[in-house]
Amino acid sequence: MNGAAPPEGTGELRARLAERTADLKRLKAEYDNYRKRVHRDRLAVREIAVANVLRGLLPVLDAVDRARELGEVTQGFGAVVEVLETRLGELGLRSFGTPGDPFDPVRHEAVGTAGGAEGEGPVCAEVVRPGYRVGGHLLRPAEVVVARPAAPRAQVHPGGMETTHKVDVAPLAEDHRYRRVHLRGRGWQQLEREEFELRVRDAFPDIDVSDPQQVHWADHPGEWPDWRPGEA
Repeated sequence: MNGAAPPEGTGELRARLAERTADLKRLKAEYDNYRKRVHRDRLAVREIAVANVLRGLLPVLDAVDRARELGEVTQGFGAVVEVLETRLGELGLRSFGTPGDPFDPVRHEAVGTAGGAEGEGPVCAEVVRPGYRVGGHLLRPAEVVVARPAAPRAQVHPGGMETTHKVDVAPLAEDHRYRRVHLRGRGWQQLEREEFELRVRDAFPDIDVSDPQQVHWADHPGEWPDWRPGEA
């Protein structure tokens, strides 16, 4: 009959069914995670095994590179080298190290230095021996000669004073009431005694004006020309 009450115990059976269903879903999720973990572990073991084998072949590749530099990789030997390099590439072996690459201490080993690099950081000027990797495994860093950028040339005041500090004060001149002051990032300005510290602290709020490493006086520290009202 419609509207008849469900048999006694139906609610309990539904609750038990829902509980068992949740248990099965949880068990399936745990098993899926286990399969994925086993798969990752197998791949990791395989990568380590391949990396160990390829690491042992690096001296062979070094010998091939030396022979190539001497022009001895020709004819039949050249064909063997081509097959060897192709097969190693299929196993994931990759060489790296190119002149001009930014120097990375993780991937590069510096065996010499040179100057004259352009830009802000050191670069590889010469590759002495290439590096190799397979997947995420570094088999050997590249041996390189590192070129470091030259120190930036300081601007020079017409009087010959280098502007290498936060504040540089040019030599004292008696023919006017100002001293020429260079504020890093703002250039040269002509300042009177009364406005000197105000301008300096506006440019560098935390500066110690008594620190000669921050404020450099070409001569006569803290002095200004003797100027009388009415004079230019």
